[in-house]
Amino acid sequence: MAFNFNNFSTIPVLQQVSDHSITICSVDNYLEVKNNKRNIPKKTIFDYDKMDEERWTEFKNTMDALANSCELRLFQFNTKLNQTKLNFYWDLLQACIIKAADKIIPSHKSNG
Repeated sequence: MAFNFNNFSTIPVLQQVSDHSITICSVDNYLEVKNNKRNIPKKTIFDYDKMDEERWTEFKNTMDALANSCELRLFQFNTKLNQTKLNFYWDLLQACIIKAADKIIPSHKSNG
């Protein structure tokens, strides 16, 4: 393995900071391992630049319908909140946003 080192150096650190030095090492890919062999899940990327006024209105209407069809409709301005209730309502709101976005906003999958 030592034959595959391209560059190796250490940088001293002030004694007050650490008793270790910073080590920098550059190594060849001697096992010829491909970088992306892992099974990386694809992510949804929303294409906001493809949204127009009509689609934003549709998104708003879908959000309203989703919020009114779940327990978010019970949330009032003067609702007393503790951490549990706050998390509950936030999770509901987040689920509505994601569901509406998946339905209305154009998107594509990442390469991984």
